[in-house]
Amino acid sequence: MGKTIAKLWKCKLIFLFGMSIMVMFVYPTPTGYACSCAVSQTVEDEMQRSSAVFSGRVIEITDVNKFKVSKSSGDPMAVLFEVNKSWKGVSQSQVIVHTVRSEATCGYEFQENEDYLVYTEENEGKLTTSICSRTTPLVLAQADLDQLGEGEQPTEKVNFRDASDGESMYIIWLVVGLAVIVGIFLIKRFRRHWRQ
Repeated sequence: MGKTIAKLWKCKLIFLFGMSIMVMFVYPTPTGYACSCAVSQTVEDEMQRSSAVFSGRVIEITDVNKFKVSKSSGDPMAVLFEVNKSWKGVSQSQVIVHTVRSEATCGYEFQENEDYLVYTEENEGKLTTSICSRTTPLVLAQADLDQLGEGEQPTEKVNFRDASDGESMYIIWLVVGLAVIVGIFLIKRFRRHWRQ
């Protein structure tokens, strides 16, 4: 009887240890950041520094870490815009701009169905923006628009709206599947030891 209880405790500890390791990989500790912007740029300086400048309406905001339990102000966000006019670097009718969740970490907190004048930089092949740029709601951007001029309509029609959800769901199902397999293995092992 004593050996059975010892084996039972050993199986429980192995199971708990395995689950703890899995949780650490699925829910890593978020990293904290602080935001500090340099002196604001003129429209001309910001235009030269930017990879793309456009006006557009936010049609979708994707929280890249939406399935994580713990969230951080530095979590990446992907913002899909329907482009109205472009002054630099954008020829497509839609564009994805990356930022982080919160202004506390220099992220720009966009709102769906709102229009913006967006200044972006290219970072690792992605267009990014922050509160440190001249990005602003379009209703507050008249001074910039006066200096930028007319702008151009997008020349290439694209649709990115449903392209981003498949990858994150695949990862979630993979993790759930592995957890089920590990759970079944441990239950079978526990039953085998219990019968002995």
